[in-house]
Amino acid sequence: SICEHIFERGINATRPVKLYWGARTREGLYLLDMVEEWARTQANFTFVPVLSEPTAACSASVTRPTTDLPAA
Repeated sequence: SICEHIFERGINATRPVKLYWGARTREGLYLLDMVEEWARTQANFTFVPVLSEPTAACSASVTRPTTDLPAA
């Protein structure tokens, strides 16, 4: 994956990396354990799950990710 390439090359050591991963529900976020592990262990890596149909028990972001991106 692109993220694995970034980690192998050490790109995240000098640049922040933010992964926005969208799905309808939390169950739609496949390989979630792996991505959460990256968030715990990789420097400068942030994982932002974005759900269009979150449940009340879910802590994932429900806003559009574009609100968090810098203007061009």
